[in-house]
Amino acid sequence: MQPRDHLPGSGTAPIALDGPHDSVDRLRPGGTPRAGAGRPDGPRPVVVGVDASPESRRALDWAIAYAARTAGELRVITAWQTPVAFGAAPIPPPDPGDAEQAARHILGEATETIRSEGADLSAVRTHLQEGDAAKVLLDHSSDAGLLVLGNRRRSAIGGAFLGSTAQYCVQHATCPVVLVPEPM
Repeated sequence: MQPRDHLPGSGTAPIALDGPHDSVDRLRPGGTPRAGAGRPDGPRPVVVGVDASPESRRALDWAIAYAARTAGELRVITAWQTPVAFGAAPIPPPDPGDAEQAARHILGEATETIRSEGADLSAVRTHLQEGDAAKVLLDHSSDAGLLVLGNRRRSAIGGAFLGSTAQYCVQHATCPVVLVPEPM
């Protein structure tokens, strides 16, 4: 499947996010949500984890297309952690604000991608949270219908090993997990 070539809709839907995180956006023209949006019996949300990697971008594209096809809500999650410095380093410890600012930038780029795709989504929620990426993703996907992650190859054997975040999510998620691989 090539989500960028097959996204429904032709125009760009207006997006007016309330803030850089924990925001809700109804993407139907006229402000009316799609059928099933926010209802307990409607489609369950699609959660996608985004970071600065190309694999994450492919996962976002895949999740946009899937959520548009299933009339579901899309939740875009970015987790960040304060870098830790050990020992007597000759340089000052990293500023925690730098990591958060970088994560905000990543989430902003994901929002721009959603805008540019013009997909017909019922709702988009973005979340920026400090913490371990795998645990943050699992928390936000506890009621989801699907968790989508990018997957980096970890060996010369053609990707026989998953990254630590993907591995943890695959083992502990309460919903199906899609790993979008890097192209061959």
